[in-house]
Amino acid sequence: MQFPAWFSTITAGVLLGTLLSIFSVSLTSLIFVGPLATELPRGIAMALVTVSISSLSITFFSKNRGIIAGLQDSPLVVMATSISAITATLTTPDTAMPTVLTLIALTTFLNGLILILLGRFKLGILVRYLPYPVIGGFMAGTGIMLLLGGIGTMVDHNLSAGNLVRLFAGNELKVWLPGVLFGLILFIGTRQIRHSLALPGLLLTEGIIFYLLLRYSDISVQNAADSGLLLGDVNLAAGWPFINPTHFFSARWDIIQGQLGNIGAVLIITPISLLLNLSGIEMSERKDMDLNHELQAAGKTNMLSALAGGMIGFHSLGTTSLGRDMTVSRTRVLGIIVGIMPLLILFFGRSLLFFVPKAILGGLLIFQGIVFLYNWLIKKWSSLPLADYGMITIIGLAIMATNFMTGIVLGFVVMMFTFVISYSRTDIFYRKLSGAELTSNVLRSSRERKQLVRLGWHTHVLELHGFIFFGTANAILNELQSRLRASLPLRYLIIDFRRVTGVDSSAAFCFTRILYLADSLHFTVILSSLSPQLKQQMLHNGIRPNEKSLNFASDLDRALSWCEDALLESDSGPQENLALPLQLLAKGFKREQIRLLKSYLQKSTLDSKELLVRQGESSDSVYFVESGQISIYLQSGNQHPVRLQTICVGTMIGEVGYCLNVPRTATIVADTDTVVYRLTKDSMQAIQKEEPLLAESIKDLMLRVIAERLVTANRQLLASSR
Repeated sequence: MQFPAWFSTITAGVLLGTLLSIFSVSLTSLIFVGPLATELPRGIAMALVTVSISSLSITFFSKNRGIIAGLQDSPLVVMATSISAITATLTTPDTAMPTVLTLIALTTFLNGLILILLGRFKLGILVRYLPYPVIGGFMAGTGIMLLLGGIGTMVDHNLSAGNLVRLFAGNELKVWLPGVLFGLILFIGTRQIRHSLALPGLLLTEGIIFYLLLRYSDISVQNAADSGLLLGDVNLAAGWPFINPTHFFSARWDIIQGQLGNIGAVLIITPISLLLNLSGIEMSERKDMDLNHELQAAGKTNMLSALAGGMIGFHSLGTTSLGRDMTVSRTRVLGIIVGIMPLLILFFGRSLLFFVPKAILGGLLIFQGIVFLYNWLIKKWSSLPLADYGMITIIGLAIMATNFMTGIVLGFVVMMFTFVISYSRTDIFYRKLSGAELTSNVLRSSRERKQLVRLGWHTHVLELHGFIFFGTANAILNELQSRLRASLPLRYLIIDFRRVTGVDSSAAFCFTRILYLADSLHFTVILSSLSPQLKQQMLHNGIRPNEKSLNFASDLDRALSWCEDALLESDSGPQENLALPLQLLAKGFKREQIRLLKSYLQKSTLDSKELLVRQGESSDSVYFVESGQISIYLQSGNQHPVRLQTICVGTMIGEVGYCLNVPRTATIVADTDTVVYRLTKDSMQAIQKEEPLLAESIKDLMLRVIAERLVTANRQLLASSR
């Protein structure tokens, strides 16, 4: 039978509103216990107001339909530890309540403000960068505290290490053991029965069982209430308004100041819990949510709740999922009905609350605690590394032994310590090569290339990557010392920073030690690809270029080129420029061919930085470089030109565009005063017609130049893949 959409919406709203109200009453009993037990009616009323405001506000503030909100367990558990500390000092309700109510209102209001600011400045995503074990440890700690709080609710006193033994006394055991059994039944039942009505049905069944046991034990309802087995008579109107200005003046602010750590923990935990819930809702609904908008919606909700005397509330994952399963369509009416139900209970449900068993309220808390522990301790055992699982366990136990803030701080400290150790083990070297294996983009003569194969082993190249800090910087020094023990003496050390994201001050000290070695062992250090920030940091730490041991290079290619020039000069002295005829003669041209070719060439002299060819121009000529040096640059959009190659004397340029008859593929600029000879397309056509043998020699030269550049490119590619 298919019910109308409105019928399913109303039914789900009434059921979910009632369920949220019962759950909120159980959470409130975490706070109003022990010395504050007589104030439980006020706490119940505050919880019902919180559920109503949360559900109604989120219904209208959220961009998503069908979202249900209510009082949340995680921040309330932390708040309960603060209030327990307050009641340990202020032992009577009359002295404690102003401070307790002020603490609740202040924490709720600040929490709303923080959520609004996180959403307004789009910082919600930052919470997702928190270490997973810290979040897991907090969740496990919440589960432990919910378990203890559930038992404390039933025995009417806060649990501590000193009074745990009392739980096994005959009278107290009878009070809390049924609640533990009820919690286990809820946990097992909801896992076995995958239905939206499983939890409400189990709660109703447990209520029936409870009253059957009372009847079997021949205990009247009134006697059960007098014995503390039922909530009993709760005057929900007592204490309204919940908080007023006199509470602020009567509060012990010195005691509240002592709870700043726990208040801070709530302000950290609430965004984490909210974003975890939102992530779960995204997965359940299979659509993305505007997290920053939802943070602001939750912030406004909490500020309204604080002003009305309520507590912290926001989007509920479990209730929202139940609402989706129970309704035909997604509508805001569902949230409105859920928000109205707590108000109906507040004003008309006093007689009904009288019959609610404390064992069921405690069982609900124990059920929630078991769910937390199952999800974050039992299920994670097989899916997490042992170190992360151990961290979750340690944080959870630390929270139980001390408080939430101490546990979270401990988690962060240990996580930072383990991160430093783990990151220190990562390899900060992207590549480690010699100058014989990795050469610059300078196109050199075959004699010079052979020299560099022999001399390149005197150059050591270290390409770094990642963040360099005290834990990883020492690896650079160890690598250098290993290289210094090699048989070939080190003359140049290139350290490239193109892939480095940052360097801390202790790492900068490591580079200072490297310079001390360079001074004493007579090798030169070249730091290449330094960003402006890194360069400024090096200069600030006294690492400055000098003629003896340190140079800076704009990129790795220029650093390699500088080292190659220095090695070649030290090996055979400065290279003399040969005239073009002698260069062509060395390339296999005959003297008569050279004499004929010169008659077709046009000589040009370029100043340093003068443009020879512009990318995109028509390719109507090739050039022979007689003296000087030129570089080829590739321009891509508005980006800075990339140097592809540097060419010295004795070679040809512009052959690619000429042979393919396409526009110039790159820009060519003179690095120094340069002399070139130009061979136009018209002249080449004339040579082909008049001197075919010379034309063949020119084509052979073009093929050799293209082949040499292909070999160089392959060698660079091979080195890059290492």
